[in-house]
Amino acid sequence: MEQVYDQKKWYRVTVDLKMMRALTQRQDARPMRDMVLWLAFMACFAGLVIAFRESWSSALFLLCYGILYGSASASREHETGHMTAFKTKRWNTLFHHIASFMLLRERFARLNGHHAHHKHTIHTEKDPEIVTPNPPKILAMTLNLLQIQKTAVALRSIGLHAFGLLAPGDVGMLFEKVPRAVRTTSQAWLGLIVLSVVTAIYLQSWLPVVLVGPLPTMFGGTLQHVFATTQHTGLASNVFEHRLNTRTIYFGPIMRFIYSNMNYHLEHHLFPNVPYYNLPKLHELIKDQCPPAYSGLGMTLLHVIMALARQLREPGFFVQREFPPVSQ
Repeated sequence: MEQVYDQKKWYRVTVDLKMMRALTQRQDARPMRDMVLWLAFMACFAGLVIAFRESWSSALFLLCYGILYGSASASREHETGHMTAFKTKRWNTLFHHIASFMLLRERFARLNGHHAHHKHTIHTEKDPEIVTPNPPKILAMTLNLLQIQKTAVALRSIGLHAFGLLAPGDVGMLFEKVPRAVRTTSQAWLGLIVLSVVTAIYLQSWLPVVLVGPLPTMFGGTLQHVFATTQHTGLASNVFEHRLNTRTIYFGPIMRFIYSNMNYHLEHHLFPNVPYYNLPKLHELIKDQCPPAYSGLGMTLLHVIMALARQLREPGFFVQREFPPVSQ
């Protein structure tokens, strides 16, 4: 199927200005509650892992801990990176640093890349966050289920930045040397990772390295990679129409908590200034102007897999989304 769209500006759905102003209002209470619950659940599962460390049941607790560490942290890093989670800037900054360490995702590089993702969503050669090209690279997608490549690249960058050296991925950034704040943060992160390894050796226990550092980022990040795969994969590329290249999916409350409502991904791309806790309201407001939402993670993954399989046979294929006609 050929893509014939020739728009040069992103299409915007119609929303009442007064309603939009209300939806973009930020607060501190709701995101603080979510952050405290997230960290409290992590602490509980970490305690269960330690308490049942001699039992196979600890593997289940470790998996739950890992999902909160390596996947739930991603949506929180994302929202605080947009500075839309909290009304108070310092809370956004604090929790952004916490979540960024769990992902081993340095703030300065990530923010530049994510800004480009919103500006050039699924435009090849411009969007740095395309999960897989068309035709897809199945092996790379599979390896990244355990965040292997991403973690290796992140550790290399952190190590180089800690010693004031630019990493290969820094090419194109708007600086010629590592900023002092980046160097200091990288040194702190590297110190925490080394401390977890040294503690594990001293205690002769695997617990420190599976609770802090690259390992929980890797085995806990699988769900986040799955989430990312459902956002745009298999849809139209190189079009100025978010309704054609971005999915919204209906999730249950647990998945929405883990993903911080980013299952309302079309709404987020259309209006990135709306805080995550207002995205369900925004969805209800604009759903009549958008394609039908997908239902559940499992069914959405099935649709994505079918699209990827077809792209292997027919490079250039994409799923054509249907949406209401634009009113004149």
